[in-house]
Amino acid sequence: AAKETSDLQLTEAVTKCETLTKRVAVLEEEKEKLEKEMRQLNGEMKRREESVVAEREQLLEVAAEEARKLVEEGYTEASTAIDAAMSELTALRESERLSRLEMEKMRKDLEMALTTAEVAAAAAAAAREAAKK
Repeated sequence: AAKETSDLQLTEAVTKCETLTKRVAVLEEEKEKLEKEMRQLNGEMKRREESVVAEREQLLEVAAEEARKLVEEGYTEASTAIDAAMSELTALRESERLSRLEMEKMRKDLEMALTTAEVAAAAAAAAREAAKK
């Protein structure tokens, strides 16, 4: 009876070992499948990351080009505004110079008129004096 119990226990142990061996084989197979999936996912993630990086680089290049264009346009606009302001300043200075020349001419004309009036007044006074005598 002890031998039968021992044989039975041995059979049960062998059966459990076979079951566990099969279970280990199934788990190893699942592990290999999961590892393969992980490698595929990692590859896909890497490709996506590379794609995102490439897209960002392209967007940055486009943004840099747009910024360069804006700077050039801004420079051109600023240059045009500066040229216009300089032209206006030159015109203003010329106008101011002409105004000074006109004022100088008017002053000389007034001085001549005053001198003429003084001479005429002196002549009139002399004529009055001569008329009295």
